[in-house]
Amino acid sequence: MSQNFLHIQKEYLCQVWSRRPEELEAALPARRQGDCFHFQAFGEPCELYREEIILGRRRLTGPEGILIALYAKRTLSHFFNSILIFKICKLTFILARKDFAKIDTVKITLRI
Repeated sequence: MSQNFLHIQKEYLCQVWSRRPEELEAALPARRQGDCFHFQAFGEPCELYREEIILGRRRLTGPEGILIALYAKRTLSHFFNSILIFKICKLTFILARKDFAKIDTVKITLRI
């Protein structure tokens, strides 16, 4: 089972590191040293490498590694976070001007 988790984690890490290191450094709340990002995860020091994740001096091969890799993969840069916040505020303003009292569900799709 652990090998399956490790395989998924490595796929996510590959996608994380397909981004430029400068972009990752701007997006992650981490300190970069060479080919490693240092940050806190689950209350412990975490090291994010191209091939592995070290959490509190132990190499992750289970679900925690998948969560950290997925987090790093999905983290947006500050620039894209700003765009997303702007679009949400704009959408909130538009919705506030409409009368949605009779609508049970509103489906919203945001495109950045």
